[in-house]
Amino acid sequence: NAELKIGDSKAAIEAFSMASMAAKTDFNNPDLPGILYDIANLRLNTGDYTGAHSDFWKVIQLDPKNAEAYYGRGTSKYKLGDKKGACQDWRKAFELGYEKANESIKKYCK
Repeated sequence: NAELKIGDSKAAIEAFSMASMAAKTDFNNPDLPGILYDIANLRLNTGDYTGAHSDFWKVIQLDPKNAEAYYGRGTSKYKLGDKKGACQDWRKAFELGYEKANESIKKYCK
């Protein structure tokens, strides 16, 4: 949510992280990828690119067809200086049907 303040985001990350810890005891929990995805987005939006990358990676491990997770991981890679890795992830996101990824590919992957 664009209206979240940095402090709110950090509190939300903590809350989601606690929910994630509880969900991690059951890797078959169908909510786990969504919880991790939300945490990853919060980390990305607050500038924690390393944490976001790690959480998007976990989402992809649990849900390899999650196009938005590839897009988010690509964005975190780009912010961390890995342009080649970012472009690979954005291309995968686009291949999986996430149209927004094509904008990043056109802009950054020449």
